[in-house]
Amino acid sequence: MISLAFSGKSCAFIQQTDSVGKVRLNLENRGVNMLYLPLNDTKLYSEADVLNEVFEEMAWYEWVVFTSEASVLHFFDLFFKRFKDIRCLGPMRIACYDESVTRILNEYHLEVDIISPEPTSESLGEALVKTGSLDNTKLLVVSKKDSSSELMKFLGNNMAIVDQLSVYGDFDFSKVPSIKEFVKRGADVVLFSSVADVEAFIKEAAVLKLSANAKRPAFCSLTDETSKFMRSKGLPVDIEGIDVDQVVEKVLAQLMDTPKR
Repeated sequence: MISLAFSGKSCAFIQQTDSVGKVRLNLENRGVNMLYLPLNDTKLYSEADVLNEVFEEMAWYEWVVFTSEASVLHFFDLFFKRFKDIRCLGPMRIACYDESVTRILNEYHLEVDIISPEPTSESLGEALVKTGSLDNTKLLVVSKKDSSSELMKFLGNNMAIVDQLSVYGDFDFSKVPSIKEFVKRGADVVLFSSVADVEAFIKEAAVLKLSANAKRPAFCSLTDETSKFMRSKGLPVDIEGIDVDQVVEKVLAQLMDTPKR
């Protein structure tokens, strides 16, 4: 039920996860304005001629390296516009930087052959070299536009035949209406649901710099891992809870204590 007590109050969030969705629904039902800051969003990017060449030679690649969660999502967005069967990937083995990328690949019912011990180009490159299968091996790196040059160089120096497929780029966040509103007015609370949320918020700090008259928000963490990471980066954890209900209760208490603007 909408409450006049929360009119003019706002809460910003960065990812639309299940936990955020539950908090959002509870707050919206009480009249809180929810502001989506799409800092983890990316835009699809591809060069048609490169994409066609890669897809035509798909069966010849022995390895594919996915450099991020977004590289997986955008690659398969393009892939399924061309092919109807996941088996069209051919016999290639899969490598990636970390467990978060692995989880997304598993959703496509794909197993990962190599997960980098550390999320660096050198670590992943060395893990691939240890397989003993790179000499004159055809390898595809799926990445963000204008990135992965270190990994490409490392693999090339180890005699691999490397192709790069760029499948996404960044938004100009400064032009996103919700971010422009956040900069102008601020918010009472910002929800952080993951380490990725915090990293994106810090990375885009210049874009998110609040105007002189904007509200300075309290920071709310939805997981222990997120809280720990926030503190390690010098960010305050003003609100946290053991479950969604407790988080909602604490956020509402924070909103009640915040003067209306």
